[in-house]
Amino acid sequence: MLKIHLVSLAFIISLVVISNVVYFYLQEQNEKDALNGLLVQHVSLQNQSGKSITNSISSDLNSMLNMIENVAQMKAMINIVKNDTRLTGGEENTSSYVLDFLQDQINSTYVDLSKKADRLYILDKDDVVIESYAPPGQDTFIGLDLSFRDYVNKTKETKLPVYSDLFKGADGINRITITYPVFNKTVYSGQDLYMADLEDTFPNKTSNSGNYLGLVAASVPVSQLFERYGNIFNVESQYLVGYDKNGTIMISPRVEFIGKNYLSPEIQQVIDRNGVYNRIISNILNGKQDQGLYTTDLGERYNTAFPILANNKTEYGLSVVTPTNSIYENMNEVMRNERIQSALLVTTMSAGVIIIILILRNWSKDLGKEVKKRTLELKEANQRLEIVNEKIIASEKAKEEFISMVSHELRTPLMPIKAYAGMLLKPKYTGELNPKQKKAIESILRNVTTMERLVEDVFDVYRLGMNRLNLSKQEIGVKNLVDTAVSEFQEIIKNQDSKKNIQLNAKLNVSEELKIHCDPQRINQVLGNLIKNSIDFVPADNGIINIKVDNYDNSQYLDRSNSTKEKKIIFTVEDNGPGIPNDKIDSLFRKFYQIDTSLTRKHGGTGLGLVICKGIVESHGGNIWIDKNYKAGASFKFTLPV
Repeated sequence: MLKIHLVSLAFIISLVVISNVVYFYLQEQNEKDALNGLLVQHVSLQNQSGKSITNSISSDLNSMLNMIENVAQMKAMINIVKNDTRLTGGEENTSSYVLDFLQDQINSTYVDLSKKADRLYILDKDDVVIESYAPPGQDTFIGLDLSFRDYVNKTKETKLPVYSDLFKGADGINRITITYPVFNKTVYSGQDLYMADLEDTFPNKTSNSGNYLGLVAASVPVSQLFERYGNIFNVESQYLVGYDKNGTIMISPRVEFIGKNYLSPEIQQVIDRNGVYNRIISNILNGKQDQGLYTTDLGERYNTAFPILANNKTEYGLSVVTPTNSIYENMNEVMRNERIQSALLVTTMSAGVIIIILILRNWSKDLGKEVKKRTLELKEANQRLEIVNEKIIASEKAKEEFISMVSHELRTPLMPIKAYAGMLLKPKYTGELNPKQKKAIESILRNVTTMERLVEDVFDVYRLGMNRLNLSKQEIGVKNLVDTAVSEFQEIIKNQDSKKNIQLNAKLNVSEELKIHCDPQRINQVLGNLIKNSIDFVPADNGIINIKVDNYDNSQYLDRSNSTKEKKIIFTVEDNGPGIPNDKIDSLFRKFYQIDTSLTRKHGGTGLGLVICKGIVESHGGNIWIDKNYKAGASFKFTLPV
């Protein structure tokens, strides 16, 4: 009998051991399946992100090419004007007016270009810099012979636009350059440039032919081109790597690799001459998208790579690289805890084998039910996620199409309208205007400015929604911020159609030497929006607007959620207008919200100003709100860290 029990016990122990082996094997397989599923999901998201970034960079490159093409055409027109006796002769000296206008257009184009490329060069036919536009205080390199640059020689040989490979500029910054040749004939796609008798001199359409006069070049810091779209500094999270068409690494968190070809011994040693990596980079340089998993000296990486098209050709390549340990980090912690729990379970089973077998039998049934339940829940959740993801993709596509439409359909017509209206106000172009004419043209300019501000507001809201609002922070005195706000107030009053008698009071209850770290342009935008709101609503005959700056005492504002000990100052903009109903206050910071739609028709505006103010202030680490206790009108307050 004892022998039978021993045999039974041995059988049960063997069964427990086998069960444990099977259990841990299945657990390992489940963990692998979970990790693979997580990787597949991440790869899908990484593909979408990479395509979006690539399209944005391609758009930037094409936009810069269009700008320097315009400059090349302007330089060609200047050459035509200087050599056309019909314009240079005579008493009126018409050419000087036209030359001034063309130079103004070049200056205006550089202002727009400088947001993406910090330098603009114009070279003569001997490859010498004859004109240069650069940030204030930096060398313009006038007179520098650039014939040693490959992109200069290639432009001269092909007479076509060129996107250069990576090179180190004279200022020590890694750069690429976009060039466009200048000829003594050009294409002018706009309307008649000056007046009826100049139509023969400036035909609406000719060809890029004739004698080569030189080239226009936009020099772009590579880091400035890529850093707005992703991480280029930290190898421990998803980051970007850029390549020129020769395979040279232009940007990477591993700065020691910048300037080296991906096939160089240093790179190949790091990747252990991995065929997957080499195939991916080779494919994107040949215009094909590719992706894959490989191992480097820093661990496993998943690379999703895309060719960057410019002027309909593959000019550069982009890799979106993710360390797989950053994908699995949270899941590994969960699985580690589960393995500890399993080990404890095995210890308990060893103390009571028979009981554990019974428990396991029941647990297996419950586990099966739970697995089915969880599987069904996961399936339903995945279906919901797919629906949400489709809506997100459609929404993002709609946003991008809308932004593209705004950029092309709204911004493009505003430039010539503003330029020509500005010319009409200058006596040297049209002579003296009578008051009625002058008032009409000023109204055009005022409305163009309003339209530009509206377009910029829409862009700001889009950037805030996508977390793409770039801040250029610097040390600036609080007094300077307030003085700028007062100056903007004077400008707004000056441009009002209906004049108001408004008194602006500015008071600093902090040291005039106090400085804060912020983006002055954005903070001035906040103050300007709040002042503009007050101007719209204060009484026309005795309006009062007060601007105050105080040290922030958190105990005075118990309704604020931020209770940090960080030192702050508080800005207040208050007026003696009709005030804001308490039931409307919580809705004012929503997009497109107006207290009364009739006010939109009376005062204008889209309901975006306060949304933009909120986004800018919160991006600086502050808060903005409406003081409900202020009864003499409306009072807006916002804080900024010192």
